[in-house]
Amino acid sequence: MKINHTKANTILNPTGINTIGDYVINPYKGCSFGCLYCYAANLKSNRNKGEWGTFVFPKVEAHRILDEEIKQLPESSRIDKRIIIGSTCDPYQPVEKKLKITSEILSILKKHNLPFFLMTKSPLCVDDLDKFQYNRKNRICFTVNEDVIIKSMENSYSLENRLKSFFRIFSSGADIYLHFGPFFPFISNLKILSDLIMENLPYNWNHPSQKKKIRINIEILNYKSLKSELRYKVESLFEGKYGSQFREFLKFYNNYQVFEKFYNALDSQIFNLSSKYPFEYFILSRDQNSFFSEDSNL
Repeated sequence: MKINHTKANTILNPTGINTIGDYVINPYKGCSFGCLYCYAANLKSNRNKGEWGTFVFPKVEAHRILDEEIKQLPESSRIDKRIIIGSTCDPYQPVEKKLKITSEILSILKKHNLPFFLMTKSPLCVDDLDKFQYNRKNRICFTVNEDVIIKSMENSYSLENRLKSFFRIFSSGADIYLHFGPFFPFISNLKILSDLIMENLPYNWNHPSQKKKIRINIEILNYKSLKSELRYKVESLFEGKYGSQFREFLKFYNNYQVFEKFYNALDSQIFNLSSKYPFEYFILSRDQNSFFSEDSNL
């Protein structure tokens, strides 16, 4: 792993992801999790630095730069604004355990009472439990997946370890939800994941004191957004293992009937699981045009 400490010129940047935030902070450039499906691997700023997952550039003194940047913001640029943390890296990748860059950033946001939307898949985030509830708009998006995907496509933490931290944060009252992503059509299994979440519940959900449901967002893989070499890696992993399911997976991205078949089955499964488990499921996209690939080889 190549770790090069760097001092960024700016930390707080405007973002186009305006449905969840107004500014974005990435405490690190690069990510040691190296997820095969990660769109950040395609970014121009990450090219020529090595294979995705083999380099991390910690942004030293990020909290001091951030503090000054916030002080210089006009009042109108602070009101009703939220800061996204971790759009192109995981802010709690292993190096955070030692460097505490994300933790220091949260302390600055807390100092100025600026809310955040934080995205991670790392159980290390539980170390900052005391910084998660200073503002009612704070929210944490916590990514999970089946272990078969984690082991083959990520250099990351197991589902069991993730869920332990998730439930500690959830039980504290912080606003946190699960993000099942990416979800691979005809390959990912929502029931298996739901069963595993229930098996890891640290308390009796049927107890009268437990009223809050767990939100689970489902993000279908946008296959056409992957570079060709990443598609090749995904296909190499799936083709021999899943057979006919893999063929349906490919058809999902260019066959309307298969597309509809998948969503109808998923809707039915969600209906059944919702009546059985204390979960609220949300599918993030159904836009056919965003999924259909122009690649004739799919």
